[in-house]
Amino acid sequence: MVDEMTWKACMSSEIFREYLTAELDREAEELRTAEAAKKEELERKINDDHEAWQKLAEFRKKVAESPALKAKLRQAKAYLADHPEMVEKVDAGFVRGLKLLDLDEDENDNS
Repeated sequence: MVDEMTWKACMSSEIFREYLTAELDREAEELRTAEAAKKEELERKINDDHEAWQKLAEFRKKVAESPALKAKLRQAKAYLADHPEMVEKVDAGFVRGLKLLDLDEDENDNS
């Protein structure tokens, strides 16, 4: 930080004041740009998450409406439960998806 006399001398210079104003404006614009980018990224993530949940809901409905598909997925889930070593060999997204689906008979009979 500078002492008061130096600050007053600097502020008496029109060139310095214009420079300082331009620098403060530039810094403010950088902050606005950074905040706008953060906001845009957050909105994109929220939209992506919303789309993913919508697709999951649609797939859950498709599984619930198809006894054959539900039986195959139930069979795959049971196989992976009986053979934990296979879980590492199967696509991780598929395993997570099986965990998210309502495949137990009791769960859908109560719906």
